[in-house]
Formats: sequence, C-alpha cells, structure tokens
Amino acid sequence: MTAYLASAYTIVNIPELWAREIAKVIAATGAQHIIDLGSGSAGPIPLVAAELQRLGHPVTITLSDYYPRPFPSSPTLNYCPHPVDARAVPGDLHGIRTMFAAFHHFRPADAAAIAAEPTLKSSA
Repeated sequence: MTAYLASAYTIVNIPELWAREIAKVIAATGAQHIIDLGSGSAGPIPLVAAELQRLGHPVTITLSDYYPRPFPSSPTLNYCPHPVDARAVPGDLHGIRTMFAAFHHFRPADAAAIAAEPTLKSSA
C-alpha cells in the first residue's frame, strides 16, 4: 500500500497542492522547520520539501513516528530517533506540524485533540 501511495503522489501531484498550502503558513509565520508526525517511511514529505524549495521556501524537516524507522538523513530531512506520539508531541520539537496519511490511525477523540493543537510550535 505504501508503494502504491508513493507512486500515486507523483502521478497526481498532490504534494504540490500541499506545498502551496504550507507555503502560506511559512509566509505568515516565517517558520523554516517542519515536524512531520506519523512519518512512517517518509511518505510524500520529500516531494513536498522539493516543491517548497521550488516555490522559494527552503525548509528543514524532522520526520517522526511512534515506531521510528531508519531513514537516510540529508541536509533537508532527518528522522527523530526516539518514538514520538502525535497525541503528546515533545516540547523540544518546534516548527510547523504536518501529518500525511497517518491521521486515520487515531480514534475520533484523539484525532480531535491532535487537530485542536496549534500546527506551529515555536521555541518562544
């Protein structure tokens, strides 16, 4: 299923649509870092990062998951080595929060709580 989704992301260019929305948040906040929750094997976020770069918004991204997986780091992407529960994101993970293809894993009450959290956490 993840291989199918990875292919689908490139065919219909959904990451471009997401990048345009995230670019609005970047423009409004000045944030340059994204915390991607429930990243699994990275999903579409590398494509979103490339599109943000193309749009003039170079960002760095921390991938995170409840069950962290090894992922090759790059200047743009790194993987948080410890488990991150999207229902209780550690205070030291600052930036725009995103979640792609993982929201369905949560019970309705947990999903509502995650959605109610601010999507941008700053260090201030």
